[in-house]
Amino acid sequence: MNLGNYSGVWCIYPPRFNDSLTLLKTLDVRSLAGRRPVVSKAYSTVNSVAVIEVYGTLTKAGSCLGGGSTVEVRRSVRQAESDHRVKSILLVFDSPGGTVAGIGDLANEIRSTTKPTVGFVEDLCCSAAYWAASQCDKVYANNAIAMVGSIGTFMAVYDVSKALENEGVKTVVVKAGEFKGGGFPGMKVTDSQVKEWQKIVDATQDEFNAALRSGRKLSLIATRRVNTGLAYTAKEAMDFNLIDGIKSFDEVLASLQKLKN
Repeated sequence: MNLGNYSGVWCIYPPRFNDSLTLLKTLDVRSLAGRRPVVSKAYSTVNSVAVIEVYGTLTKAGSCLGGGSTVEVRRSVRQAESDHRVKSILLVFDSPGGTVAGIGDLANEIRSTTKPTVGFVEDLCCSAAYWAASQCDKVYANNAIAMVGSIGTFMAVYDVSKALENEGVKTVVVKAGEFKGGGFPGMKVTDSQVKEWQKIVDATQDEFNAALRSGRKLSLIATRRVNTGLAYTAKEAMDFNLIDGIKSFDEVLASLQKLKN
């Protein structure tokens, strides 16, 4: 199990993130040591359409707990792009988002495709998942109450210094560099540390916003309007120009199949 998958900056729909934390608390991490990430097949081809699934919590390398690997999805997109049998690409999203690591590269891979590429929201496409989906030529949702958006970025650090102090425990970090050891369990989280971490979150969100403006052709004002962290129903997402419409999977697939000629 690669615990590094779960650290750093996140771009995920909060209710699903909380579910993941609850699950992790119940697991014996030692029993997962050495287990390989769950890797889905590259893509399936329906006539001339490559169908790529982007499911679950996204991490760069994938996880033995399930979810998607942005590296694997990138590889699938690249293979579909070079496959002479494939005339168009359909990315099917059912994901709350995930870690920021890897998502920018995936978004760039999708944006660089030369074949018609459509994103299809199968009930949920939020945060990092929407970052990727926004780079498709078109985005559709399967029904009016599919959840889309949750556009925002965060990281969290626990300050347990007071709790440990009350238990008579003192954490000592021997370091070189003012900010080295920041966030280490038992160390007090300072205002200056938070200020520096905020810069990282803001810089990441700037990249997310730039992708939105480019992929969805949103103005700066429109981008700020949806940059709230809120998830919207597909009907609301249409009003914000986050998606292009509501269609069934079969309808979207059929429209892409017609492009082969």
